[in-house]
This record gives sequence, structure tokens and C-alpha cells, in this order.
Amino acid sequence: MLTKKQKTFNWILAVVLLLLSVFFLFPVIWMLANSFKPDAAITADMNSVSAFTPPAPGKGFFDNYKEILFNTRFLRFMANTLFYAAIMIVAGVIVNGLAGYALAKIKFPFRDRWLAIIMMLMIIPTETIITINFMFVSKMGLLNTVFGYVLPMIVNPFNIFLFRQVFVSLPDDVWEAAQLDHCNPVKYFFTMVLPMSKTVVATVSVFTFLNVWNDYLWPSLVFTSSDLLTAQIGLKAPSVATSTIFIKHHLPQVDTLQKYKKWGTNEIYVTNSFENFENTENYGIIVTSFDVLEKREYPTETKILGNSILYSQL
Repeated sequence: MLTKKQKTFNWILAVVLLLLSVFFLFPVIWMLANSFKPDAAITADMNSVSAFTPPAPGKGFFDNYKEILFNTRFLRFMANTLFYAAIMIVAGVIVNGLAGYALAKIKFPFRDRWLAIIMMLMIIPTETIITINFMFVSKMGLLNTVFGYVLPMIVNPFNIFLFRQVFVSLPDDVWEAAQLDHCNPVKYFFTMVLPMSKTVVATVSVFTFLNVWNDYLWPSLVFTSSDLLTAQIGLKAPSVATSTIFIKHHLPQVDTLQKYKKWGTNEIYVTNSFENFENTENYGIIVTSFDVLEKREYPTETKILGNSILYSQL
């Protein structure tokens, strides 16, 4: 039974912790409030309390959300990320779980040494082996494929070690009882071991999802098609992208290109692999290049600049 003094202390502690939690939520509050504002309003409110309050509801209140949902491929990128995460979670739990179970319950030569090697692999950063993974995937012809993205990422030394530590504590009596019912090792693993280890399965699933969600370097190397991009890469496309520029004298109607603007007697068209040029008037191109290149004669549909020019938002 708590005394009155202890109850008072608990209430004060709860209030202090609540205030601290609100303080740490400030970045999230700022993000949500400014998601309804245009860029100019965000900059104007930066040094005031208004930075943490959304604008008054009215016309254009949801313009930013409409822009990202309907004028970009945000939903496609999100669906790709969730799809890859689902594959990685299922495959990771099975592969790493089986490896962890073998290290915990199956006696085989050099088992402890294999465990030591796996633990040492945990200190090697992914960036040091990403080149090897890329060369491996490239040699197999799996670039720009889902399988090529997923294959090198399934096995995770930390997840194997985590599974192993949990499986060591499982009683051997359960396996002996399962053998009396003619249960084979594979069936025992999926019907008994994994259900008894829900906590580690959930932990590995969360870690795997976070790894897929935060991963930028590996998918940027494997994927070149905009249909396969993850959210981390796809969301970068509206602000920075690679473009191809064409000069048109008497260019016939081309549906795959979008007219950027008229430049003298020529019409400039812009396209890129991300296909995010619905609002090209918001972006600036290096105009000085056109001043030089326009003085020459070009055949119909001549590529002037290759995939190396970046455009940036004005």
C-alpha cells in the first residue's frame, strides 16, 4: 500500500516525465505543422512560435499532400519498400532462425568456432562489403531486380546470434517429446520453436524493417528503374535528379518528353528516369549551356547533354 507521500511523488514524477516527452516531441510537432505550409511560410515562421502551429484551414491547406500523393510516385515507392521489407522479414526469420537453431541445439564439428566467426562478422560495417555484394549481383545478372536487392541482405550475423541466444534457453524435453510423436526437425522448428520464440521473431522483424526503410546506399546501386525504387531514394527525386536535354527545331510530337519552355526559336524538352516532371516550371536548368549550344546546327532530336546534368529547385 502506497503512502500519501509516495502517491504525491509518483504524480509529480508523472507530470515531469510528461513535460519531458512533449519537449522531445517538438521535432515531430514541427514537422507535422510545417507539412501544411508552403516553403515561404516555413522560412518566415522559422524564428517564431508559429513554426510549431499549422496554418489556418482554408484553400490550399492540403496542397502539399495532394502534390506528393497525386503528382509524384510516392505511393509506388512506399509500396515497393513495404514489399521488400515483407520479403526480407519472412526470409530473414527463416534463414537466420535456422542458423541460430543449428548453433544452439545441433552438435556439429567446429560449432563454437563458427559462432565466434559470426560474432566477429558483426563488427564489420556493411559499407566495407557492399562493393563485393554489388560485383556478385552484377556477375549473376541480377541488377535492377528484386531478387538481386534482397539476396545479399537476408543473412544477418546479429540476427543469427540473437536467435541462437534465445534458442539455447529452450528445454530439450520439448524436442524429445516431439520425437515421440514422429515430428521431424523441420516441422519441429516451424511448429514448436518459432511459436515459443515470438519475442525474438518480433524483434528481428522490427530490426529488419528498419534496415530496409533506412537503407539508401544498397538500393541506389542495385536499382536503376523508377518502378523499383524504395521510398528513401524515390523521395529524393523531386529535389535532385538526373536529366537529359533535347533541342528541337522541327521535332515531331514526342509523348515521352515534356516541354520545359521556349528558348528563342527552339523548344527545350526535359525527361528523366524518375518521371517526376509534372511541375517542371518549379525547376531551373543550366541556361548558359543553351547559350553556347544553340549557336550550332543540330539534326532532329539530337541529344545535347547526357545523364550528368543536375537540376535544382529554385
